[in-house]
Amino acid sequence: EKEQLYLHTENYDAIVADRVKLIKAYPDNLGYKQALIDQLILLDRIEQANEELTKLSATEAERDIARYLKIKILLRQRKTLEAANEAAEVVNSKNIDLPEKLQMINSILDQAISTETFDKLVDLSKSLQTTYPDEYVAHAFSGDILFRLEKAEEAREAYLKAVAIEGGKFEVWQNILNI
Repeated sequence: EKEQLYLHTENYDAIVADRVKLIKAYPDNLGYKQALIDQLILLDRIEQANEELTKLSATEAERDIARYLKIKILLRQRKTLEAANEAAEVVNSKNIDLPEKLQMINSILDQAISTETFDKLVDLSKSLQTTYPDEYVAHAFSGDILFRLEKAEEAREAYLKAVAIEGGKFEVWQNILNI
């Protein structure tokens, strides 16, 4: 509620200060650290976000979160190819949730303009399928990415894997038929 009040009054410094207090009170809570860095990125305080990122390296989970947040910073700075290059490690990480990975890949796709970045996105979509072989959403999302990148046959294969896992999704069947 306090954060909502700060957002409503545009008191962003108070949000940052409260998150710093939470981190001091609960130094082992990675979620608070991630929330602080996310807030700093949203506020375009990239230098301060990078400083906080350097503090994350004690555990594998912290390093993975740091990589994920670094990609957010790179995307904020419109360094899409660099973000795509960093994303391979994050896609294979067990410490980052699938929805966050999907959002990350989608953000890279939204900014992609070079052939090299598009090629990297194809690799990322294939890695996603390999990392989550039994997840419908990973294959369907990968199919969507490949279809948008005009890789119709590869998209069809991804969609077919998705419907093999969960066959009742109309949108995926429609995409298969369209291809």
